[in-house]
Amino acid sequence: MPESATARYVLRSYTAAGAGLVDDLNATEIPHTLDFLPGGAPVRSDADRTGTVIATCWGNPPYLVLAENVSLWEAWAAITERWPSTLSSAVDALRPLSDRSSSGTA
Repeated sequence: MPESATARYVLRSYTAAGAGLVDDLNATEIPHTLDFLPGGAPVRSDADRTGTVIATCWGNPPYLVLAENVSLWEAWAAITERWPSTLSSAVDALRPLSDRSSSGTA
């Protein structure tokens, strides 16, 4: 995660239409954003890269790792296909990618 706030806020992320995803995993109810690292969620002109999907309090700690060593294109597609509004729904959307990654078939 970039250290400077400016660099964090220019990353393309998922915010559930600006409302934030409710943290139902830790029962804090604090809204979070999903960040795709490194470099933010890919756009059409980007080559795919392998990375990590994390949930943050709008780019600030604490960071919750939702998926590691996954295709960021596939992660973005999984999230935008389901449009989750909770962290548990985001984990469910990313689970097939995480399962493939952990089995070595990503």
